[in-house]
Amino acid sequence: METGKRLLTIFAAAVLLAVLYVPAMAASETADQQMLQEQTRLMAQIQQDTGMSPENVEALRMELRTSTRAAGESGPVRAMVRTAHAEGCQGQCLRETLRLMTKAMDEGLTAGKAQNMLRKEIRNCVRERNETGISESEMCDRLRSRMETKLMKRLRTGQGTAAGSGKGGGMGGKK
Repeated sequence: METGKRLLTIFAAAVLLAVLYVPAMAASETADQQMLQEQTRLMAQIQQDTGMSPENVEALRMELRTSTRAAGESGPVRAMVRTAHAEGCQGQCLRETLRLMTKAMDEGLTAGKAQNMLRKEIRNCVRERNETGISESEMCDRLRSRMETKLMKRLRTGQGTAAGSGKGGGMGGKK
């Protein structure tokens, strides 16, 4: 009789776990599918906006995902890529731009403020590259250095927080 109670308890626990686990897994898979669909849509929009090849857009996948999570939506990320690309920022520069946008939002700036700060520095770095012939890598180093300096200054003066989110700010993804 004792063995029967133990088996019944084990069976009941297994059923309870299955009842709780299966819906959670289904919800997780649905969220993952939605995220992948949103990312695929964003990448198609960026390709259309910029005329970049599918391979070049694919190279941005990880940074796009991270920036979109930090911003809370894809619109500001799409706008940043479109703006940076129009300024002459491509390849490694676009990847660095998205990393810096994410970092700025993680440090408390809204997506819109991060975009404005980056836009100015991208323009300056691309102009310097065109005038002096520095490498793309050197241009990215300068962009990173300048943005990190600006972010540190904002934190010291209380214009940002040590931990924050870009959600709720930014410019939409409309043309």
